[in-house]
This record gives sequence, C-alpha cells and structure tokens, in this order.
Amino acid sequence: MLLLLMMTGCGPKIGLQYAQAKAEALADPPPVGADWRPDLRLQITEPPIERAVHAAIDVGLSELDGKLQTEAMGGALKLQPSARVKAIDLRVEADCGGCMSARAELSGTLGWSLGPLRGDLPFSAGLGGKPKFSLDQKPDGWGITMKLAAIDRVAVQVGSLRELDVGPLLSGWISRAINKAPPVHLGDVGAELLPLRAMRIDGRPGILELQALTDVPQPGTVGPGDGPPNGADWSVRIAQQTVLSLARREAFKAGPQALDLAVDPRDLRIQGGDFELDMRLWSLGGFGWWRDYTVKGEILMRGEDLVLRGTDADEGEHSPGAGLANPLVALADGPLLKLLTRAIDETLPTANRTEAAGFVLDAGATSAWGEDKALLVNGRFDMSRAGGKGR
Repeated sequence: MLLLLMMTGCGPKIGLQYAQAKAEALADPPPVGADWRPDLRLQITEPPIERAVHAAIDVGLSELDGKLQTEAMGGALKLQPSARVKAIDLRVEADCGGCMSARAELSGTLGWSLGPLRGDLPFSAGLGGKPKFSLDQKPDGWGITMKLAAIDRVAVQVGSLRELDVGPLLSGWISRAINKAPPVHLGDVGAELLPLRAMRIDGRPGILELQALTDVPQPGTVGPGDGPPNGADWSVRIAQQTVLSLARREAFKAGPQALDLAVDPRDLRIQGGDFELDMRLWSLGGFGWWRDYTVKGEILMRGEDLVLRGTDADEGEHSPGAGLANPLVALADGPLLKLLTRAIDETLPTANRTEAAGFVLDAGATSAWGEDKALLVNGRFDMSRAGGKGR
C-alpha cells in the first residue's frame, strides 16, 4: 500500500492544490475604482442622531461664557443668558449624499442688571442648521464625526427692557454657542481583521447610510435593504461573499491545526438564523488528502455578542485515499469561527463606546440573521451623561 501511494504522487499533488488555494485566499484585493460598490452598509436612523445633536448643543450652550454687555440709558446693561434644548427635529434628506437638516427649539432665562436694577426674563428661540459629516481614515477603518454647522436661522422671542430689544444680542450668543458645540463622534467602522479601503456617506429619507468596501480579496456586493426594523437604531449589512472571503483568508493564515488538518471555507449561505458552510479539510501530513463537508449551524446572540455555532455536518467529495475527520472538531479546535465572529463584531458599532464633551454613546447588537445574500445585524444606541443616567 505504501508503495502504491508513493507511485501515485499524491503528496506533491495535494501540496500543490493547497498552495494554489492558499494563494487565492491571501491574494491582494482588487483596485478601488471610482465606481466601487459597497460590500458593507451601516444604516443609522434619525432618532439616535437627534439625541447626539441634542446633547452636543446643550454642551455648547452650557460651556459658552454667557456674560453679555451693551450700553443702555447711559449705563452698562449686563446680560447673562442660559438655555437648554427643548425639542429637536432632524431630517435626512434624499439624493444628496447624506445631507441633513436640523431644527431646534430652545428655552432659557435671561438675567439682566442695569445699575441697581436687576431681573430675569424668560425667552425662547428657534434655530435651523445643517449637520456636516467628516470621515477620518485610520489604519484599519474609518471614524465618523458629525458637527452642527452652517446655521441658517436663529429667531428669538424675548421681552424688552424699557423698550430695548435684546433679541439680536441673544441671537448672536446662540450662534456662538452652536459653533462651540463639540463634534459628535458616531463611532469607528472597521476592524483589525477586516479593514475598510473606501467609505462614503449616503442616505435616504429617515436613514443615514455609510457605505464601505472591505479589503478581502473577493468582496461581494450588498444592497441597501429595507433599513433598520422598528425599534432598532442601526443595522449593518455585510455581503455573504465578503464573510466567506474573510473566513478563507483567516483560515489559511492560521494554517494546519491538530493532526495537520487545515480548514478551507468554500461557500457560505446564511438564511434566517441558520448558516451552511461548505468547507474542505486538507490533510497535509504524509501523502496528504482532502475531503469536503457542509457544516450547518446557527447564528446566535448571547447578550450583545454575535456567535456562530456549528451543529451538524454532511460529507461530500474527497480525494483518492482520503481519511475521515470530524469537521465540527476542526472548527471548534481551530480559530476560524472565533476569528470570523470577532471580525464581524468589530466591524459593527457594538465594539464602540464614545465619550466626548460629557456624554457617552454606547452601541449594542440586538439581533442577527441572513437575508438576500447578506448577514444583517441590528442594534441600538444608548446615550448618557458621563457618570450619569441614560437619556
């Protein structure tokens, strides 16, 4: 038998086949063209962005020096306004690359003093502006930042002081406060295992969308879908082909594991809460062989963690003289599913916790499933004052 195996030259042939598959899995990604199509889409609904803008404006209003002064009736009229956001309405506009408009209502109190006289006046104000987004490319991803800019309207309603109109002073103070409002960092998209090579901002009514192109050698494409379901603040859609290409790359980087077995993912199908992974097990010891399997499993949420768990496997084709192996053991003992889960998780907002200007933006995943050749993960944003309660 040994002589027969030596005569067939099975070892060198298997080694060559494995090397070819490895070269394909570890190849450089194709160039990024001007007409690149996304294989990952992050969609954010209006309410969490409204909460973030609300908090940022409040910070600007609280941190701006509120002492104003003007001449009135031969003396120095001193004013000290304070205000908070009463309501905000933010709209994602259509067909303009993710542009938005914001309208806010403020309520406040104007303290005044003129010589020995002093008092307080309530006031209200309405303002309009346009949030501007910036994308900051990092070594393995992109940071998304938003700031309320281009203030186009400030209207103040306040009583007068002995026929002196202080509305223009208040309007100027509010405009300066808005300009002082800190930028809102909506998080980082991308991961050490799945860097992003290109990103752009788009949107449609009610939904801000960040489109990304990953660095896998064989990326898929993914459509926009229907947006986050009711109750979700955000959703991420990533093409199944991209998930597969990532799995292949990480599997070949890891190389052979126990018993010189190497895992080679070949195809991936995700539907609902179930997945099927076509994989080849390479035996690289001795004269070598390969055997194909289809692993079936579940996509689970454990708390806010995404978990892929294999439950069953069916045998497929094999090379001459192939031995038997347990693919579920190979998956459990190897790093494939763990690395794949980590890469997907880090690409979601779930790993991000942003703290800036006194408030914290936390993200957490709530559900995951497959549809339309994409893995879809939905989640929520929680906002709270640093060291305080949520809002």
